[in-house]
Amino acid sequence: MTKRAELRPLKPSQAKRAVFIDFEGTRDDEPSLLGVYIAGRDKFYQTVMEPALYKTALYKSPKITWQVNAATPAEALDKLRRLIESRKRMRVFSWSKLEQRMINKLLKDSPELREFWKDRVEDAIPYAKAWKRLAHPDVKLSRKKGRGPNTLENFEKLIGFKRHTIHGWGLTGKRVRGVRAALAKRGSMKKLTRTQKGYWTNLLIHNRDDCRGMTAVMAAVAGVRKMQGRKSLDFRC
Repeated sequence: MTKRAELRPLKPSQAKRAVFIDFEGTRDDEPSLLGVYIAGRDKFYQTVMEPALYKTALYKSPKITWQVNAATPAEALDKLRRLIESRKRMRVFSWSKLEQRMINKLLKDSPELREFWKDRVEDAIPYAKAWKRLAHPDVKLSRKKGRGPNTLENFEKLIGFKRHTIHGWGLTGKRVRGVRAALAKRGSMKKLTRTQKGYWTNLLIHNRDDCRGMTAVMAAVAGVRKMQGRKSLDFRC
């Protein structure tokens, strides 16, 4: 039997102060968008990192009440680095190991910044799995075609987190490609159709749901300590 890996203890105070990040984009391409949720401050912002989509940052939708800007990946990750350093001991989580791998790739020409981000992003999934074994041992997570059971949506359901209904597996790539092609053809967000603008708005909302949902799940994970009446949670997965 494979020995389960040891995970760093996660205190409720750490979960409350953590940063949760999520990339969006198309398969096999560099990320188009970075979403950042800062727990404790209840602050969320997004950075458009794909040059072909920079003009989307100028689009103002009444549904988007948070900050959306445009920057290179290095600029976006340096901004986040400075924020992390200003709040000492802040931990960074993503849902999977993809974000860490992509950061390593994006910063290949920025050695100093890449060194800061080396092994910085923690995969939230093993923590969530360890929590489920304690909190919901009899629940069987659903599987969908092309996906395993450990999806963020499955864990969100366990804690009662409500997403917007615009989410759907496989829609992210369609939305990015649609807006990318429309901007290349029409030149500005103002000239896009209502449907095309909706693609982008829904992508931003979906990304925010991912970050906020992850925050809620990890708050529940950290809260198991109190629920179980233990001094520490066994995070072997």
